[in-house]
Amino acid sequence: MSTVDMHGFSAGDYTLSEIRLYGQNLPYKNIRNNVMELNIYESIDSPMMSGNMILRDGFNHRQNMGLTGQEEIEFTLQTNENTDIIDFKTFRGRVYKIDKIIGTTDNQQIYTIHFISKEGMRNAQNKVLSAYSGSSDEIVVNILKNTLNTKKPLFIQNSTNFQKVLGNTMYPFEFIDMLSRRSSRGSSHGFVFYENHQGFHYHTWDGFAFDFSGREREPVESFFNTQTYEKVDTITEMRSLRDFAILRTQDTLRDYSDGLLSSTQTAYDRLNKTQTNTAYNYITQHFSTPHIDGSNPLYTRTPEQPYKTLFDYTLAGRSVTSSDSSLHIQSATDERNYNNNSSNLTKRNIRALSAESLRVKIQVHGNSSLAAGSLIHVDLPNYEPFTQQTDERVHDLYMSGRYIIAQINHRVSPTGYVSICECIKDSVSVGYEESPFTIEENIQNDGRE
Repeated sequence: MSTVDMHGFSAGDYTLSEIRLYGQNLPYKNIRNNVMELNIYESIDSPMMSGNMILRDGFNHRQNMGLTGQEEIEFTLQTNENTDIIDFKTFRGRVYKIDKIIGTTDNQQIYTIHFISKEGMRNAQNKVLSAYSGSSDEIVVNILKNTLNTKKPLFIQNSTNFQKVLGNTMYPFEFIDMLSRRSSRGSSHGFVFYENHQGFHYHTWDGFAFDFSGREREPVESFFNTQTYEKVDTITEMRSLRDFAILRTQDTLRDYSDGLLSSTQTAYDRLNKTQTNTAYNYITQHFSTPHIDGSNPLYTRTPEQPYKTLFDYTLAGRSVTSSDSSLHIQSATDERNYNNNSSNLTKRNIRALSAESLRVKIQVHGNSSLAAGSLIHVDLPNYEPFTQQTDERVHDLYMSGRYIIAQINHRVSPTGYVSICECIKDSVSVGYEESPFTIEENIQNDGRE
C-alpha cells in the first residue's frame, strides 16, 4: 500500500514552507524564492543530518546579511499532508559554510549554503570529559541529552552488556561510535547510531529487520521497474523506479580480505598471559542472526575443493584483540558483565560486512516518509527475452526483495521532488543454487548418471 494519498496530487509534487535564514543583523530573511535546488541528506553511517541549497541571489543577501556560517535555517518539506514532515522548523538547522560563489551577471550571483543539524555543531564544540558506567543505551541517552542538549525524539534499543568508560576528551559522536562497536544485545553484536528526520536511532543490525519488541518490520513502501507496468495513475507513478543501478554485489576476493567469508581471531589474555584462537566463518554466523530479506545466504556451500567450501579457509583473515575477564574493580554484589566485548569483534565485523554486500541505487518521485533506516521492497527487472518470461520471472530473483535505505537524498528543484536512495541487504529471498560437487567434479561427471 502506498504511503501517499494521491487525491489531487501529481508525482513529484511537494509542499515547501518559507525558508527562513536567521542571521546576525536581521530577524530573518525568507529565501524561498531564491532557492534553485535543495538537498537533504540522511545516512545510517552518519550521526547527523545535513543538507545544502543553491541560491540565485540578485539582492546581495550574502553581503547584506553578513553570512559567515554562523546562521540558522528553518523550513519544512513534505510530499503531502499524509506523509512525514522533514522538519527543520521545530529544530532549526545550523549553517556552517557558504561556498561556490559565482557571479552570473553584474547584479546576480549563485552560491551554496551548507547546513547540518544543530547537534552536529554542538558535537564540534564539546568534548566528553566524564566517566560513565552502565549499559551503553543509558550512556548514549545521557550524552545526547546532557552533552549535545538534544530535544529530538530518541529511538534507543537496550543493550545487554555493561561498560565503564572514560570520555578522554573525545567528541560526543566519536564517543558514541566507540560505545556502539562495543555493545551487544543477546547474540547480536555491534550497534548502529544515526540521525534521520524522525530523530536519533541507536540499535543493533537486527533492528533494521525487527522492531524493539521482536516483531518483523513491514516495508513502508514498494517500488518496481516501470518497464513492467503501465503508468496508469499517480499511485503507480509514485511507486515506479525513475532510475536504478546495482552498485555492489558479491566479491570473493574483497570478502576474504575484509574477513567476511572466513577468519581467525586471536584473543590475548593479558592477566593470565594466554591466547585463544577462534575460527569464524560467514555461513555459521549467517544462520545465527535474523536478516533483512529472508534467511538465504549470499554465498553457497558449493565446494572449492573436495569437502572444503569457501568458508573453510580460516587463515584467510586474522584479527588480534585483548581479552580481559574483568576490566574494572566492582562490588561483590554487582554481577553485571563488564568485559570489553572484544571476543565478539569478528562477529560484529561479519554482521556489518554482510549488510553491505548487496547495494543498489534507486531514484523515485519524492516521498518524505522515506528515511535512512526505512525498510522498503524493490523489484528489479529480469533481463531475458520476453518469450522466456513468465509471471514468476518478471523480476530479478536475487536482487529483488527487501532493502534498508542506507542513504537518502531528498532533492527539490524546479523540476520537482525526487528521493535518491542507496539501499542495502544482507540476504536473498530466493536461495542460490548450489552443488555438492566442485566445478571440476561437475565437469568430470558431465554426461554420466
